[in-house]
Amino acid sequence: MALSCCKNVDIPRVDLIDITKDEFIENHLKTGTPVIIERATDKWPAKQWTIDSLCELVGDNIVSVRSNTNCTEYKLGKKYNIRETPFKSYIADLKANNKRAQNSYLAVQNIRKSLPQLQDQIQVPEYVGKLHGGPFLWIAHGGHYALHMFNQHDVKEVFTPKYLVAGHIKVTGMSFSWIAENKDFRKYCHFDPDDGFLIIIQGSKQVRLFGCGIDTMYPNPLGSKGRTVQSTVDCEEPDMDRHPLFEGITCHHCQLMAEKYFIFQTDCRWPAFKHWLLNIIEQNRGYPSWPRTLSRLPEALNNFIINQWHDYATESQLELLVSEIKQYLKIEELPDEKSSGKHPPPLQIRGLVWRC
Repeated sequence: MALSCCKNVDIPRVDLIDITKDEFIENHLKTGTPVIIERATDKWPAKQWTIDSLCELVGDNIVSVRSNTNCTEYKLGKKYNIRETPFKSYIADLKANNKRAQNSYLAVQNIRKSLPQLQDQIQVPEYVGKLHGGPFLWIAHGGHYALHMFNQHDVKEVFTPKYLVAGHIKVTGMSFSWIAENKDFRKYCHFDPDDGFLIIIQGSKQVRLFGCGIDTMYPNPLGSKGRTVQSTVDCEEPDMDRHPLFEGITCHHCQLMAEKYFIFQTDCRWPAFKHWLLNIIEQNRGYPSWPRTLSRLPEALNNFIINQWHDYATESQLELLVSEIKQYLKIEELPDEKSSGKHPPPLQIRGLVWRC
């Protein structure tokens, strides 16, 4: 699992009873230090979930399934297709292990919206001060996700379930880790702007985190579609001629089993957030509404932050963001574009279904 080209660090583990909420906040959330909290789902009703029991509970619910996940553009994080289907139909494909199952992936299902019958069976940990997204559910066939989601590693003799069921809870805050994935599936590293708990309900997962350095991870060009930012580095077989700065970076790694929380964290959030925000700016620049959005940029940014994190930016934070965007756009003043509406045209994450 370790990478010869990197400085490898094991992610620490702590038992649920040995860490308090205050200790978690001070030692991990504030410092950006990843941690695995063991025995965290002992009392969860969701711990008893199986593929069959989920079908009984939510089989008729309509879910969004990613298609054509074996194509090169999907693996490089550039594009994928979405189809709407009953949950039980997706599970039937998995059980049959048919061609469509091997080329599909149920990811990022918002339980509150798509599978509300399951919501009461998940006990959000007390460490979550303010929930701003999810909880979310992933289910994938063995080989796509069970060993490899969020990791890059050589395939070894480890527990490989037929299916993997995983959940993710987004927490108020901003945390950026380049999360790498598998050699066979070739879905390269990415980051998104959320602190988050990852919970394995059934199965196991290998994880690698590479911090949030921008230059060392060679992201896709600004303006790339979706909410995540994806690296162009193949972390399993890096090309040091193309990506020389990748050599020697720190890699936090672990194998995550069921009944454990894992929180994604890093310690260099501002450069990554700035890059993420500029990617959103670049996504919006080509649209006719952009001049009016730009003319009321502080309002647009404030509304965008409220929409994304259900929280408010301070005046100084907005001033900093506006300054960085003006510097990136090489303008000294915002344009004086007439906009009579109560609110400016919104900043939007373009192509959200491409990368969630």
